[in-house]
Order: sequence, then structure tokens, then C-alpha cells
Amino acid sequence: GILDLNGTVQQVNILESRQSAVLARNDAHVGGGTVTNSAGTQATLAMAGSSSIFAGSIQGDIAVVRSNAANTSNDWNLYADQTYTGPTLYNGGRVVLNDTASLSGTSSIEISNATFLMTSSNNATEASNLTNRVNDAASISLRGGMFQFRSRAALYTTETFGAVTLGEGNSIIDFAEGATAIDQADATFLSLDRAAGSHATVRFLNIDATPNDDQRLFITTLNGVLTTNIGDGLTNNLIGGWATFEREFASYIPGQGVGG
Repeated sequence: GILDLNGTVQQVNILESRQSAVLARNDAHVGGGTVTNSAGTQATLAMAGSSSIFAGSIQGDIAVVRSNAANTSNDWNLYADQTYTGPTLYNGGRVVLNDTASLSGTSSIEISNATFLMTSSNNATEASNLTNRVNDAASISLRGGMFQFRSRAALYTTETFGAVTLGEGNSIIDFAEGATAIDQADATFLSLDRAAGSHATVRFLNIDATPNDDQRLFITTLNGVLTTNIGDGLTNNLIGGWATFEREFASYIPGQGVGG
């Protein structure tokens, strides 16, 4: 079915297609419902509630807000490409891009006291590679959020993200390769910085600064400086006292990425 927001603000408890993840994977191929906006002005879709699975697609000029009630944490599992072009706000709970799901059109993503996980299936090998699951131009703001990325099993995966800004609180960037013998993933941030006047901190987890069968994270511009040469964007060889790598202060080497 199709739900046309027609430029309005619509708040719902949950947006779902089926209860079963297996059936959701099937719906991703045959269609699991569509939310669209035919108006010339931006619409807003707001959700808050229990865990759910959505194999349909949100399309058009729509701002998407997903929240959780106080003292609760629930998952919203997506199984298809969400092509809407408005901003995204995750405020509590966890949003999971499963299998081939992506956010190919959103203009920005704010992760506020929430978790955003990009993952694949549980297969030992993947049927296809995915290298653009989030719009490269979408800015990402972390406000006490967890940003997680899991690469495709038995494949070399690359992913480019937009400008990443630490707004408030302590955030975690947790990127990891798969568990098979052959897998490697290289992710790239357009930039990484803290918002003006912010005391935000970040901890990097599971990232490797080695080239084989590992997960690397590259940053094009760090603290406002292009990372062309060793030491660019660093202070005393550190990203800053606000950034840690596992249990050490974080640093950066061009060609190797974020490390300790």
C-alpha cells in the first residue's frame, strides 16, 4: 500500500511490514509498503514505540524522526533502500540497516542518545557487495550516540560518509570487519570535528590501522586540516584529548587511518 503524507506531519507508534525477519527479506524484493509525499513542501514522519520490522520504502521530501519513550530501548529494523531526501533524527533506541537496506537520499543524520547500526546478513558469504549505504553528502551529527558499521562477509567493502560532527556527550564509533577469513573494509569520513564550543568526546572501537583483512577508518579533513601528510590535523600527535582509540588516545596516519 501507499501512504501519502501530502506535506503534513504524521506521528505513528510503529511503521512495520511483517513480524518475521525472514518474511521481511522477502518483502524487500516484492514491496513492503511505501510512504511518500506528493506536496511541494516537506512532510514529517515521526515514530515512537516498540521494536518493528519495515521492508518498505520512505520516499520523497520527508523528514524522518524515530524516538523511544523514556526508560525504553527498541529496534527499528529496515530491509530496503529508504530514498527520502529530508533530514533524519534518531532520538533513542536503535535503527538497523539490515541486508541491502540503505539511506541513499537523506540530507543529514543526527544520532542523539541512540544507536545507528549498518550491518549485513548472518551468512558466511554475501550475494553482493554494497558500497554506498548512506548518502555520501549527508552530514552526521553525534550527540551521545553510537555509530556502528559491519562490513560484508568475504568481500572487500568500502563506504564513504559525509562530515561527522561531535555535538554533545560521549559518542562511540564502532566499525568492524566480518568474521570470515577474507574480508576487509575501508570507511572514509569527509571530515571529523567537534562543534564550536562543544565538550563532546568520542571513543573508537574495533578499528584497525593495518591493511589486511581489517577495518580501517580514513578521515579526509581532521580538525579543519586536510590529512595529506603525517601530523596533519593532530596536536602532539593526537586527534585531541577528546578522542580515544580503545583505551588509548587516538591518533591518525594517512594511508593507515585512525589508530592508537
